[in-house]
Amino acid sequence: MPSAQRHFPYFSGSPSRQAKTRSNTNPPHPPSSPSASSPTPTLIITLCLLNIKRLAIILTLIINTILLLGWLASKIARD
Repeated sequence: MPSAQRHFPYFSGSPSRQAKTRSNTNPPHPPSSPSASSPTPTLIITLCLLNIKRLAIILTLIINTILLLGWLASKIARD
């Protein structure tokens, strides 16, 4: 099936694709100090703000959907 091979090359079943493995060409990284791997307070605050922003967007969409459905129900009930 040429269309399946074009859209899904990894599921085409060709042995050349299945035989290929990703080789690690990067040298191993030296172990970093524990203080460098721990997240900084600025990073934690940024991640919290991003999560709050995402939740605010989701809540706004839910509230707008409820208001729109209520408005449509009132329009239908009026007619």
